[in-house]
Amino acid sequence: MSKWAGIALSGKAGAGKNELGRTIGAMLATDGVWSAQVALADAVKEETKRVYGLTKNDPGGRERLVEVGHGMRQVCPDYWIRQLAKSVDSLRPYGLIPILTDLRYLNEYEWARENHWLIARVDATPTDRAVVLSQRGEDRDFAWTDHPSETELDEVEFAVRFWNPHGSLSVLSHYGRQIADLFIGRLEFA
Repeated sequence: MSKWAGIALSGKAGAGKNELGRTIGAMLATDGVWSAQVALADAVKEETKRVYGLTKNDPGGRERLVEVGHGMRQVCPDYWIRQLAKSVDSLRPYGLIPILTDLRYLNEYEWARENHWLIARVDATPTDRAVVLSQRGEDRDFAWTDHPSETELDEVEFAVRFWNPHGSLSVLSHYGRQIADLFIGRLEFA
């Protein structure tokens, strides 16, 4: 099987990480490899809903999610990574490959590298991301934020990094195939 423990996707809000994750999952399935999307934000969303009764799509929801996530990182920098590791461990008995769709911070990136994940980055312009956020009913102004959750991984190295112009499904499909092939071992690093 693959030398990778999973696939981790990085990118700013609205860049196409979730769609890319779905695309990779579908392409892996055509090769007989089963996967499941996971996110560090899953536990953050549960906690925000439990404490504040808010979801990401509620007015002020994204900001509250960022606040809850940041607050727990202040208490324990690896808190959300530990929650994710539990989710990932629950997939292993079923042979499911985790596809992490929200790698955002340096400690998360380092954890993924140390644990042999294939790490990819999808980039898009703020204008393109604003359109996507607006289409999802989210605050389009978030596309221009300089919050560390959006900028901390801007300059690190990724196995695959590409631009997704205008939320292009064909671009995501092309790179989804490349990432799936890298994961399976049909392609080597360039």
